[in-house]
Amino acid sequence: GIFENAAEGIFQSTCGGRFLSCNPAAATILGYATPEDLIESVVDIERQLYVRPERRRELCGLLRQGRSVKNFEVEFYRKDGTRQWVLLNIRPVLNEQGEILYVDGIIQDIAERKRAEMALQALNEELEQRVEVRTGELEQANHELRQLTSGLESALTELKSAQSRILQQEKMASIGQLAAGVAHEINNPMGFIISNLNSLRKYTEKIATFMDLQAGAVEVLLTRSGGKDITDNLEKQKNVLKLDFIMEDLGQLIKESLEGAERVKTIVQNLKSFSRLDESEFKIAEINEGIENTINMVWNEIKYKAVLKKEYGNIPQIYCNLGQLNQVFMNLLVNAAQSIETQGEFGVKTSSDDENVSITISDTGSGIPAENLSRIFEPFFTTKEVGQGTGLGLSIAYDIVKKHYGEFHVQSEVGKGTTFTINLPIAGRPRASA
Repeated sequence: GIFENAAEGIFQSTCGGRFLSCNPAAATILGYATPEDLIESVVDIERQLYVRPERRRELCGLLRQGRSVKNFEVEFYRKDGTRQWVLLNIRPVLNEQGEILYVDGIIQDIAERKRAEMALQALNEELEQRVEVRTGELEQANHELRQLTSGLESALTELKSAQSRILQQEKMASIGQLAAGVAHEINNPMGFIISNLNSLRKYTEKIATFMDLQAGAVEVLLTRSGGKDITDNLEKQKNVLKLDFIMEDLGQLIKESLEGAERVKTIVQNLKSFSRLDESEFKIAEINEGIENTINMVWNEIKYKAVLKKEYGNIPQIYCNLGQLNQVFMNLLVNAAQSIETQGEFGVKTSSDDENVSITISDTGSGIPAENLSRIFEPFFTTKEVGQGTGLGLSIAYDIVKKHYGEFHVQSEVGKGTTFTINLPIAGRPRASA
């Protein structure tokens, strides 16, 4: 489900400082192997996690006022003692007396963003200092030139052009240093990949040599007697060439080569992620196929609740992250099933025009009251009973659609049902990250 597979960490905790539940992403962000490891290990959130404990007390003070806290940046200790910047969005769940039962929260890893901000700040300061120095030099040169002659305006223009070229060269040098570092990291695993492949080539040549001898022996056997001597000679050659060892080592060499290739892939992905250019998860995909696969995944959830009517249009393929869109479809289908108390009807329809592919998912469930329609995409908003949902499903779905430059519309009438419509652009490259 979305809770288990969400990229953001999702958790519930007490104001007393213990986790009640969390998803795998929350555990990973804080350096724990599993959600259970995090829940069992952290018994005092303020003391064990907060680098500055007073920030925890500040957060609890806001929550006790019954307010949701959004975009709360704080530095945590990970399990191994290293520090980790995170972003918290938290909402208190209150009892009838207005006291906090527990809190629902989302935790996001913003370490890369913080590092990028600090690096950018340092770079800007350095560039500003350099620009200030060079600008001062240019202004002095400009003053002297104007005193000498007004006919040297072209020289001043050239100096300004030189300044721009210097700044551009410095930027390119920084990019070059980064690329060189990546190349160095790539060369290490590639070194043993090439070495292993060379060994594989030599082994193959030896195997080919033995096969040639074997073929010759078979030919001799067909023309004369003395087969035992030939067999003995083949066995001797097999031992000389160490074929038993070679066959055993081949598997290990291939394994190491694959591991090296995976390291190369990981390094490149990390670089792309740092520069926010990684669109490897986006590719041309069939929306109808994604919807059908999602229906198969949730069929047990909906088959006893309603009759499903599918109307797939002849729509074009689009450039998208189909895995994320499948999460959106799953959330809408499961929500629709939960809105139907006894027996109802689902509708899934796809169509397209010149600009967009449209996906419509409708139900004849209980519907959404008008006063709630404007809030259904807000984080933590839910009309379900406590413990029945986190209120994050539609919020995450909305974000996914927006990352695809899409539009999300909803129409609903209490007692008659709800219709969600998603419009996704056919042309253009969507955002790969928020």
